[in-house]
Amino acid sequence: MAIVHITKGSYLNEEISGSFELMKEWAPTVSGEPVNGFYGFVTVWHNGFSKKVRVRCNKEDIEVTDDSGELAPSHDTTADPTAEYFSIESEEEAVQRIRKTFALVDKATRGVKSGHISGLVISGPPGIGKSYNVMEMLTEGAVGAMGGTHRGWEVVKGHITPIGLYQKLYNFRNKGDILVFDDCDAVWGDETSANLLKAVLDSSDVRTVQWNSESHALRREDIPSSFEFCGSIVFITNKDFRSGNSAKMQTHYDAVLSRCHYLDLEMSRKTDLMLRIKQIVSDGMLDSYSFQNGEEQEIVSFVRENMNDLNELSLRMVKKIADLAVSDPSDWRDLAEFTCMQQEAKFRRLLRQKKAAQES
Repeated sequence: MAIVHITKGSYLNEEISGSFELMKEWAPTVSGEPVNGFYGFVTVWHNGFSKKVRVRCNKEDIEVTDDSGELAPSHDTTADPTAEYFSIESEEEAVQRIRKTFALVDKATRGVKSGHISGLVISGPPGIGKSYNVMEMLTEGAVGAMGGTHRGWEVVKGHITPIGLYQKLYNFRNKGDILVFDDCDAVWGDETSANLLKAVLDSSDVRTVQWNSESHALRREDIPSSFEFCGSIVFITNKDFRSGNSAKMQTHYDAVLSRCHYLDLEMSRKTDLMLRIKQIVSDGMLDSYSFQNGEEQEIVSFVRENMNDLNELSLRMVKKIADLAVSDPSDWRDLAEFTCMQQEAKFRRLLRQKKAAQES
């Protein structure tokens, strides 16, 4: 049995210390910010309450031993190293981490263009520039090189049927061809489509895909019932392919993960999304609006102040608000509150104003 010795902690806002049976390892706060001065908590069995309780404490204020009093060196109190790192990461370090992550998107896409990477999944929240980065790399140095009806690459969005997928794969089957499925996750919900994709993503030297049903569409287009696929595929998705999916979908996603390079942009925290917004705006995202009076900073400040109430925290939302700032320089904030924020946000503001008026 593991025993945790707490020299300084808090439970129900009361100071607590002593030795307790350890039920769950120390973990940092979800936000990475201190709560009442404590950066994490440990779950213990408290005899006084006859139940498990979470004691807020700092990692340096606890020690774990076995029940004989011997230190437990093999006991790893880092239950969540990601959250713990976030708790000590500076804003500048976070900005550099995010820049490096998106630089890896560029490098991986170049690897697809060169033919060295045949399957790539880029996962991250909506509206943070995933598609933009991929398109920038695909078009880099390609002016005039992909003319005619066959460009060498194509972006597939929205719905696509299994037979339509088979046709796309055939049309982009040659070495150097690239198909980009952007926000087209429904393709994995269909068993036939999923099996087609798994066939063309196979790691074998020869990737053969087959259509073993009668099809007028294939005959009309003179497409054979089987062919060798030598192209590359990129998936741009908002979903985490590794967890939180139905059993059926997870089976398909696991098959993709075993065949593709998977790049998770690791931007689940709103603080990271906000830093990404600040970075892209400072890099010139709003230059085309020709703001002259500090509107860019005002927009970023507005987004930061209201990030928990916006319908979506994203680069797209920043552009929406910038559109309003150009359309109505004096009242764009009111417009943004009505068109870009959750309804409750307005009434929270009105309630604060009402209470302030009553107290004055």
